[in-house]
This record gives sequence, C-alpha cells and structure tokens, in this order.
Amino acid sequence: MVTVRRFGSLTVLTMAIMLAGCNGNDHDIAGASPTPTALAVNTVTITPSLGRIQNARAIIRNARTGVELANRLLGSNGSVQMQIPKSVDAVVVEIKTDTGSQYFDEAKGIQPLPADFRMRTAGRINGNTPLGVTVLTEAAVQLAEALPDGLTKPANIDSALDKVGKAVGIDNINLPPTPISADSDYAALKNTPADQYALQLAGLVKAAAEHTASLTPALELVNSLAKDLSDGQVDGKAGAAVIASPPYPTLPLVFAEAWKFGMEDALDAMPEGDLKNQLRTDVVDAAEVQDVTTGPVVTDDTDFGSNAGKWKGEIYLLPIGTPQLPDFSLLTPIGALYTSEINITPRSFTDPFPGVPSNRFEWFGVRYQGPLTIQATGDYSFSTLSDDGSKLYIDDQLIINNDGQHAPSSSGVNTIALSKGVHTLRIEYFQGPATQIALQVYGYKAGSPQQLLTPVL
Repeated sequence: MVTVRRFGSLTVLTMAIMLAGCNGNDHDIAGASPTPTALAVNTVTITPSLGRIQNARAIIRNARTGVELANRLLGSNGSVQMQIPKSVDAVVVEIKTDTGSQYFDEAKGIQPLPADFRMRTAGRINGNTPLGVTVLTEAAVQLAEALPDGLTKPANIDSALDKVGKAVGIDNINLPPTPISADSDYAALKNTPADQYALQLAGLVKAAAEHTASLTPALELVNSLAKDLSDGQVDGKAGAAVIASPPYPTLPLVFAEAWKFGMEDALDAMPEGDLKNQLRTDVVDAAEVQDVTTGPVVTDDTDFGSNAGKWKGEIYLLPIGTPQLPDFSLLTPIGALYTSEINITPRSFTDPFPGVPSNRFEWFGVRYQGPLTIQATGDYSFSTLSDDGSKLYIDDQLIINNDGQHAPSSSGVNTIALSKGVHTLRIEYFQGPATQIALQVYGYKAGSPQQLLTPVL
C-alpha cells in the first residue's frame, strides 16, 4: 500500500511534481496556485529558427494580460516544451539571448547571438500546441502590435499572421520549421511542411547573404525584413518609413526570384532525384511574393505588355512637351502591365491601354522593373532601340542612355561584368508626340549574337 501524507492542501506527490519542473531559472505556470488544479495544462512546444538556435531563453506570456507564464532555455535540439494553464487561449513567445547562446547562420555558419537579440511569435493555443518563431512571425507580432488593442486582442494576432503569410505565399508561418544546424542537413530534407518551411527560411538567409557584406545575414534579415513586412508587404518600407540598406531587393518580383535562387543554393546539397524535384516544384517554383500595384492592371494584350510576366511596367502620364525621361519616382502611375520581353518594333501607336482609365497614346511613360537572373559570372552586352527616349539600369547603375525625343534610334552596345545571381533590372521609356513608337531591349552574353533581353541570361 502506498501512503500519501498531506501537508495542508498539498500532497507530497504534488510537491514532487512541481519541484521536478524547476531547473535553475526555468519555470512553468508562473504565479499559478499550488494546488492540483494547476496541473490542468497545455504543453506548448517552441522551435525558433535562424537556423538552429541553442542556449537561448524562451519566454511565454499570456497575450491578453502580458503575464509571464513560463521561462526556459532551449534544448540542444533547438526546441523547448513549456506548460501553461488551459485557461490561456493566446500567447506571445519571445526568444532572447542567454549565456552561450548561438545559432547556425545558414549562409555563414555558427554565430553567437548578440546580447540584444529578440525574436517573437504569437498565436492561439488549442490543446497541446507547436509554435515556430521566425523572422516572419516577428513581422506578424510587430504588425499586430500596431493595431488597436495590439497583442491583447487575439483577433489581431490572427489577422497579422494571415497578412504576413499571404505577403510571402506561406499558409502557416507559425509552423515550427525543421532546425538546420549544418549544411549537410539540407541533404536530409523531406517534402514535409516542416522541412518545406526550413527550406524557405534558408532561402531567405542565403538571398540576404548576396546583398550584404555582414557576417551575420540572418540577423540582418530579422532586423530589416521583420520591419518591412510589419505593414503586410515587401517594399523596403515600414509604413512610410524607408528601411536603411535592407539585405534583399525591395521590389517584390525581384525579391521572389532572389528567394528562389537562395532556395536552389540550399538544394545543391541534395542528390538529384524525385525528392529534390518535388521540393523544387512544390517550394522553389511555387514561391511568390505579393505584388502591390497603383492603379489597375491592363485587361488585355498591348504593345507594351499584358497582365502576366516577370517584369512589371508602370504607366505614367507626362506633360505635353516633355523633352526627356522624367524622374518616375516623383510621379504616380495610373496603371500597370507585365511582360517578360520588350520587343516593340517601330510602328504606329493609336490604341490606349485597355483597362487603364486613359485614352493617352502620346506623352506617356512606362517604367519596367523586375529581376535579371545571371546564371554564370561574366561579361554581358546591352542596348536599346527606341522612339522616343529610353534608359536601362542594372542594380541602379545606368548602363544604357538613349534618352530624348527622337526617331527610332539605337543606343549602341555597352558591355559590363555581372556576377552570378539575381539583379534588379529597370528600363525607362517615354513616348512624346504621336504616333510613332519603338522600344526594343537587347541583352546577351558578350561575344554572342545579339538577342532580345530575357529575365534569365
């Protein structure tokens, strides 16, 4: 027979269970009444990712009240389980630096976590609940904080998670990703939701590494992308505030291609086969970043583009008599179109842009922007033929200047060195007086026959 001695309302057995849950500064169910009813709990499993984070502290709070519920160090596997009262229906989780905290930067290897590091998530609790903590969930927390009643209103958390997820095409950003602790881990990825999310996060870090000289691109990404997405879209801004030197292209179409390029880099560790092809199809090729347009998109094919393509062209109205290309950044577009090739041979143009509220067929401009993916480092040649003015930029550097009012004229060829990877392409064009137009854009490997520019060279 087992004898249980009672001390007031506590049993020795209950005391043993509660003491077993304590480990140094670690604790669960902070402030809970020391009675058997305190054991009515849900278990929350927390998995942060930069890749794998170790020896950092996870703190879980009641979203409605801000009261701390539990506080523990991450385990060696990069996760931790904590128990909270079943009465809590929404939480905020914070990952902070502790003694010996480190993480696996998926572009630069193992790095120490800085003393001021913080990354968060928030979510509903429905029974035993797994929660991931990533740069995307930090963005959602920042978005929810800015809403009326902030994180104290679970509906704000739901809305923010959904909005950030839609911005980057991921259904559940609160999903715990598979922690990556070495490059060799990519070879073991399966086509599971947790592994897919790990690949998506790795692609973001690897893309960031191509746009910053920092030794810690994952941290740079958290600091910048979380702010950027805190308004629900990738655009290099947090609301109206411009983010200084973000480690990624801020145009959504270019961001998406750089992200895909980063995921392909991670997949290089995998042997060729059906699994790799499935991940490429289901994750890499499916990656999409929400593009936001000002004004309507054309509803039918036009000389300048249609409603689909890799490059977005924004349409602007210009004052009569405009002698050269304006600064489009100071103007507001009236609509948009898309294309993956610009091949407008000299012709008469008298049709307006279908679906865009303007009958203008003269004194207008189009600014195309989008990705230019270079498959191998080398020299590449570019030129335009236009009527009237045109310019071509790569990574904000002017490559071709064929500006001014003129009949169809070639710019001549300019050859430049480009590194392997995703670059930002910008092509500007304006049409002066009616009715003749022309815009042909060429790009090709130096020494090869002239060919029209495509999104991939």
